[in-house]
Amino acid sequence: MQPDKFNRRAKKIDEDAERVEKLIIAKLDLKQKHASLNEAHYNAVIRAAVLAFTVIALIFAPLSFIAKIFTLPVNSFSQDSGGSKIISTTYIGKWMGK
Repeated sequence: MQPDKFNRRAKKIDEDAERVEKLIIAKLDLKQKHASLNEAHYNAVIRAAVLAFTVIALIFAPLSFIAKIFTLPVNSFSQDSGGSKIISTTYIGKWMGK
């Protein structure tokens, strides 16, 4: 009689162990999915920030360049023999252009 009792108890313990194992696997899977969702949200925020920075840079970089062009002191304009305009200035750009 005792071996049957022990076999039933062992079988119940095995069933409980399988049930607990399945629950642990399910919980680990849920935690992994939760971590993936958090990472996806973080990446979306980063992408939005990079996009905003890119748009701002695309707007302000050319505007800044044009504003700096207009702040250069121009002493005179002249034309060379090919018909193109030459700008005479006192800035270092004068030597860089030659």
